[in-house]
Parts: sequence; C-alpha cells; structure tokens
Amino acid sequence: MKDSKRYHRKRSRIVRRWLAYVCIATIFLSAALLLWPRDGVLPFCHNLYINGRIHTLNADNDINDAMLVSCGRIEWTGRQRDSEQFRRWYTRVVDLDGRTVVPGFVDAHSHFPLPGLSKVAVDLNPPFVGSTDSLPGLYQRLEQQTKLNKAGQWVFGFNYDNTVFKDGKHPDRKSLDAVSTEHPIFVRHNSGHMGVANSAGLAALGIDENATTVSNPYIGKYEGTDELNGLLQEDAAPSLVRFIRALSWPQRWRFYRSAVNQYSASGFTTVQAGGVTPTNARRLAWLSRLRILPLRLVYWINHDSSGYTLSDHETSTGAFAFGDSLPTHGSYVHPAAVKLFADGSPQGFTAYLSQPYHTLAPGRADSEGSALYRGYPTYPAEQWAEFIEHYWRRQLPLAIHTNGDAAIADVLNGIVEVRQERPALAAQPVTLIHAQTMRRDQAELAAELGVGVSFFISHTFYWGDWHQLRSLGPERALNISPLQWAESAGLRYSLHSDAPVTPSSALNLLWSATSRQTSSGHVLGAHQRVSRLSALRALTIEAAKQAGLDQHRGSLEVGKAADFVVLSDDPFTVDDVRTLQVLETVVGGRRVYARP
Repeated sequence: MKDSKRYHRKRSRIVRRWLAYVCIATIFLSAALLLWPRDGVLPFCHNLYINGRIHTLNADNDINDAMLVSCGRIEWTGRQRDSEQFRRWYTRVVDLDGRTVVPGFVDAHSHFPLPGLSKVAVDLNPPFVGSTDSLPGLYQRLEQQTKLNKAGQWVFGFNYDNTVFKDGKHPDRKSLDAVSTEHPIFVRHNSGHMGVANSAGLAALGIDENATTVSNPYIGKYEGTDELNGLLQEDAAPSLVRFIRALSWPQRWRFYRSAVNQYSASGFTTVQAGGVTPTNARRLAWLSRLRILPLRLVYWINHDSSGYTLSDHETSTGAFAFGDSLPTHGSYVHPAAVKLFADGSPQGFTAYLSQPYHTLAPGRADSEGSALYRGYPTYPAEQWAEFIEHYWRRQLPLAIHTNGDAAIADVLNGIVEVRQERPALAAQPVTLIHAQTMRRDQAELAAELGVGVSFFISHTFYWGDWHQLRSLGPERALNISPLQWAESAGLRYSLHSDAPVTPSSALNLLWSATSRQTSSGHVLGAHQRVSRLSALRALTIEAAKQAGLDQHRGSLEVGKAADFVVLSDDPFTVDDVRTLQVLETVVGGRRVYARP
C-alpha cells in the first residue's frame, strides 16, 4: 500500500514537472513568435498571384498580370504565361479574378494612432465624416458624456470644426461651463492646432488670467476684454498625451485597434506618427513587436524632444543619432526625420502669410492692426539657418510644417543661407509639410534646392469654400496645394491626409488631387489638377522616397517588400475613384485586412 502511494506521488511529481516544462516552453515559443523579426515571415510562404492587373509603378510604370511573392518579398513580376517556371509543389496560386493590384499606400504624413480617438472620445466630427454641424449639437453630445463620467474626470471632445457652424464661431468657456462645472472639459479642433476648455479644464491645465496669459496671443479672450474665452491655440493647447494617459486599458486597446483598422481598410501598408517623443516612439515600437500594429510605421521625432540647444547649436551633443537611441523593429519601424513647426493653420488664422488674411480674424491683431494681420511665425526668420545647420551637421533629415507662404519663405531662405555660408556641409533631405499657400516661385526654388513637399490636398474638399470666403480669398484659394506648379517645376511631392484632421483615405486623396472639388461641388483651381498616375505615385513611391525607403517599398519590384493593395477596379479606368473599394491589404506577404 505504501509502495502504491509512493508510486502515485512520484508519478504526480513527474507529471507536474513535465506540465511546467510544457508551460515554460509555450511561453518562450509564444514570445519568440511575437518578437521574431518579420522580414523573413514563414519559409514556406510562396504565393503566385495571377489573372490580375498589377500596376508596378516602377520607373516605366509597367503593368503586369502575375506576381510571385516569396518570404515576404517580391521575387518576380511579369506575364502570366511566363509564370509556370516559378511554380513549386508548395506554391499557393492566388487567382485575382481580374482585380487590380497597386503598391501599398505609404502615409506621407499623419498622426497614427490618433484617428483611433474617435472610438474613445466624444466624436465631434463634422458632416462628410461625422454629424456635428452646430454648436447646440456639440454641447448636447458633451452633456451626454458628462452623465457617464465621474465628477472630476476629463470629458474630451474630438475633431469639432467651427467652419461648419453658424458664423464660424468656436465653442466658448462659459457655454462649456453650462454643460458642466464638475468635469474638466476640452474639445479639440480638427485642425489639431487649437481647442477650447471650460473653467475647470483651464484650471486643470494651470491657465488663469495672469499677466503672461493675457499677453499671450494664442490664448483667446472675449472681445474687448482680458477675460479668457477658453480658446487655446498652437503651443497654448494641451498635448493629447494628457488625455490618452487617462484612458483605461480596455479603452487603449479599442483606441489602437480602431486606428489600425482605419488605416488598413484604406490600403495603407505604411503609417506615420508625424511628431512624437522618443518615449512614445518606443511604445509604438512595442506595439509593432507585439503585433498589435501589423502595419509598417514611420515616425518623426519632435524638435523639442531631440536634444537641440540653440545657444550652442554648433557644438551641442544633445541631439539623438538615428539608429542608436531611437527604437526600430526590423523593416517595420523606422525613424525618418526631425519635425519642426514654422507656423500654424489657415483655419485658425495662425498660418504665416506674406499678405493679410482675406477677412478680419476674430480677436486677432498685430502691431499694424487686425486689417493687416497675416498670422505668426513660430520662430524668427534668422533662426532657420541655425536649425538647418544644426541638424545637417548631424546628418538628420527634416520635416517642417509650413502652411503660409511667409513661413515657406523663411525656411527656404534658411536653406539658401546655409548652402552659401557652409558649402562643404552635406545637405540632408528636407520636406515641407502642407505647403498650402506655396507660390509658383517658391515651388521653383524648392525644386532647385532639392527640397521635397508633401501637400495636404484634402484641404480642397473640406475647407476649399471656407478659404475662398473667409481666410484666403478667391485668388489664393484657387492655388492652395499647387500640385501642377510643383509638377511643372520638377518638384517631387507626396500627398497626405494629416489624419485625424481628415480621414486616412488614400483614395479620397487620389480623387482630390485629380478633381479639386470642394464640399459644395465647386472646382477649386482646375489648372492645379494632376493626372491619376501622378497622384498615385505621390501616394506610393514618392511618399516612400521622402521617408528614405524607396529602395524597399513604394513600388512592386523584385527585392522590395510585398506590400500591396487589391482594389475592386482599376483606378486608371473607373469613372470615379471614390467608388473603388479596398478588398485586401497585404504587408510583407501577409494579409492584414480583408473587406468583409
């Protein structure tokens, strides 16, 4: 009897020990699969795509009907009749059934994962995206949220657009106080350059009516007084990190998954975080390692967090070095540039223009009076040569936010000055972001200097009418996002959505670049339209080039990553590209999205 008990105890110990071994092995295997670099994918992954219309967007813009993908990379493209030589016993043949394949869209500029906030914040998006078309509607949505939040908990509203409200008015502090005095409230404008807080929100942000606040032009006041109206613009507006940190873990999961779904459903295989801190970059890299983010990521580090010291810009060693201290993850996470701001936004009357705004900016004035108000530069003109020299010495590319033509002039003049005074200094890539009001002469100068531009082309649809009537006037509005001037000058450019400012839809960008239609149906500057081929290249290979990745993605060529999109029809033959549907999105040979 004792021998039997001893035997069972020994057997039980052995079973428990082996179960522990299995559990440990499972944990290590799972971790290995999660952290395994995804460049190689699975060794038996050998897919032959046939019977399609494959736009390679190589230098000759070849169109083929077959493509071989092996181990996440393109091994061959060509005619289907020549594909038999590549078939193996393990080859999976995918019949495209006449559908169209284009390279995966490369996000030239947006703010991943911020579009996901629409799932966890009060969605205040305007018509064509959401349904908030009035201030009463905005206040009602916020009031509903206050009933769900505990007292003292932030109520965060996301992406309101005052240009669709009566008289273009913003929400104000007193009206938000009427919604709640027990909750700090902040509503973010969809330009990303401003927002409005109630009294509790201002207090939580540490903003009161002191002398510094009253003199700050980016902190709004009620007309003719020093009383704060809650409007916070540019540097005065709080970082969204404050609100993201307040999210619960389930909310964060919905936030990230929503962002991934929005981009992948639009055909983006590379997304961008256009201005982050190194800490946030590390978090995004971990999302990639854990496969929560199955798309490729390009990010820009904010100038403010790059270690720059203006007082000693020639000898400062505080700046980071790409590839050393910044996170990467194989070919999936890539630091591409340092981001700087030269001005604000035309919707908020903070873009820096060479000529005054078309109408008086509410509550705006400068030393010459409100009638001559033309916005503000972020930095004095003479600082741009110092910035550019500093980063070029460290071989760091730059991405510079420039909406107004005066801001563009400051940056271009800074580049000219550095080239003249430091001719031996190797120039680094510079990309002007948005360039809404770039003039023809500036497009020519930028091309001569080798500067790239990423145009915010969806402005033509969402704010084209507003720019004509309020901010820029008819003449300047006709030439916002001047793609044809850029093309004529030989200026290389990409297109972007600046999501969440506008939806992350590559096909909408393609449509806007080729139609320039406003939300009212008016064509805004037909002479600035470009061809579908030019627009499609601007969304793929040109965007990849601006990120320094055109040798690895952006076109369907041998040796490049198998990042591509399957479309319902051919964008070159369909009457309206907005009718196209993204059927599949493939990253590194793996399908990350399939239309339900």
